[in-house]
Amino acid sequence: MRKYLPIVLVFLFGLGIGIIEGRLPNPHINPISKLVLYVLSPLQKATDFLASLPSKSISYLRLNSSLRAENELLKQVLKEYKLRLSELEENASEVQRLRALLSLKEQLPFSTIPARVIGRVPGSHTFVINKGQKQGVKVGKAVITLDGLVGQVIKSEGNTAIVMTITHPKSGVGAIVQASREAGIIQGRGDNILILSFLPSNAHLKPGDQILTSGMGDIYPKGIPIGTVIRVLKEKSTSSLWAEVEPSVNFNRIEEVLVMK
Repeated sequence: MRKYLPIVLVFLFGLGIGIIEGRLPNPHINPISKLVLYVLSPLQKATDFLASLPSKSISYLRLNSSLRAENELLKQVLKEYKLRLSELEENASEVQRLRALLSLKEQLPFSTIPARVIGRVPGSHTFVINKGQKQGVKVGKAVITLDGLVGQVIKSEGNTAIVMTITHPKSGVGAIVQASREAGIIQGRGDNILILSFLPSNAHLKPGDQILTSGMGDIYPKGIPIGTVIRVLKEKSTSSLWAEVEPSVNFNRIEEVLVMK
């Protein structure tokens, strides 16, 4: 009996395959066939699954590669849109500043030359503008912005000029207290605070007072905002009065200026 066992197993295997593939002529399956089908069906399914793996893997790899390429493309497009949006916002901001500067230029009682800041040396209290002798910029002329007094031109040549700000230790500007009309001198001390000195000992001065140019001298016209008093001090030995003043202009953010002709 044992020598016939391999033949029986082969027969049963073939019969099972035949049943699975639907090739048996009799639709009524006998119990033995059912048993073979029950035993071999999972094996057949596993075989079919394993056979399909290569094609499924290739499809997955192709799909994954396509999705990655599409993702990189979308990232690049988003980056370009962000850059473009930043450029548009910067252009809109510049247009707004220039319109305001032009409006100020038209309201001023004196002629001015608009210029752009193109360079600066940190801590030097000076900067370079893109207008010079060829555009009519002269040494000693006042420089202003929408916010107030900036300084004066100390060098002009060709198409550029150098401006010294009022925060420079060598700077001095005739000034008056807007409320009391008392006069003094604004001087730079090398940082972002100005010193108002040479005031009368009985001057009426308090924090919050606005300081303007007095118009004394040939450089700065009268009435240009200089800054706001933040502290008033008095020397006990001399009874002299002086004050610390916060400039109206943020010198670290100047981009465009007007230069007096």
